[in-house]
Amino acid sequence: MILVKRKYTARQIKNKFQRSMRSLSQDELLDVIGYSYMRIAELEMLFQVLIDRKVIDKKDFEPLIPIFEKKALDQFKTLDKRKKLDL
Repeated sequence: MILVKRKYTARQIKNKFQRSMRSLSQDELLDVIGYSYMRIAELEMLFQVLIDRKVIDKKDFEPLIPIFEKKALDQFKTLDKRKKLDL
């Protein structure tokens, strides 16, 4: 197994992403949102293929769902504290 030293931590990557998102135009933000929806659809298709081929089972994810939900809710709490965007 080859270990690669990470250049940035997850928090540093998130901070860089947040800074870059704040400087985008409205059209660029809409492109990012559209791309995100497209990636979600691709992941759902992949997930369904893996289930159909019996590579994974939905039950494999049941213990993980609360962990990821908590992480998502923590991010939403961070977003709630931000100043509202004036259009």
